[in-house]
Amino acid sequence: MLRILAVGLVLGCLAAAGPARAEGCNGLLAGINGIVTSPADIVYEAIEPPSMFEELPAAPVSTHFLGVVAGVFSTVNRIGWGTVDIVLTPLWVVPTLSPKPVIEIIPFYEVKYEV
Repeated sequence: MLRILAVGLVLGCLAAAGPARAEGCNGLLAGINGIVTSPADIVYEAIEPPSMFEELPAAPVSTHFLGVVAGVFSTVNRIGWGTVDIVLTPLWVVPTLSPKPVIEIIPFYEVKYEV
């Protein structure tokens, strides 16, 4: 169902026309992708914690725990910026603000991220 919705959004945006609308569509799709895939950040950060945590005391245990905490903050960040991208979709002048996702779920469309 989600893929059908994503394909419908992509085709609708691409059929809408010009480069200005495509930039707005880019922000919309980046926001949707960020919100839907945000819970995956917790899992990815817990499995592979950031390298800066390796220097902490009791690193084999504390890195994975802190990876979960970092994943929660990353999830909140991704949901926040995804919401901003969706709200600012009509303002095509504003670039895509969402961070690059770990997983991309929108088929047949490559979202352009600023970073």
